[in-house]
Amino acid sequence: ITTKQLIEDYNKNFLSSDEKYGGKKLLITGTISHYAQINGIVGVYLKGDLRNESTIICLIDKTSQPDIYNKLKLGVNGTFEGIGEPKKDEKSIFIKNCLFKGF
Repeated sequence: ITTKQLIEDYNKNFLSSDEKYGGKKLLITGTISHYAQINGIVGVYLKGDLRNESTIICLIDKTSQPDIYNKLKLGVNGTFEGIGEPKKDEKSIFIKNCLFKGF
């Protein structure tokens, strides 16, 4: 699924999207806007919907991909696999246990 489609689905129907994506394995593709590390977890931010500032954040445990910083490229489409988290706020959609799969 693309970041655009995931955000559109949530904008159309929040509850059904949580049922459809929450707790499910997702393969998501989007443009990497930035990334940061906190306590061994790398948050990779994928560009979302500029109209409502929605963001998709893929959470990567650095122990599962120690060389992740060498692989990421800003402004490039990347594909990630992880588990959808139920949406907790109006701005961010989290994908946990992510793995970077490539460009």
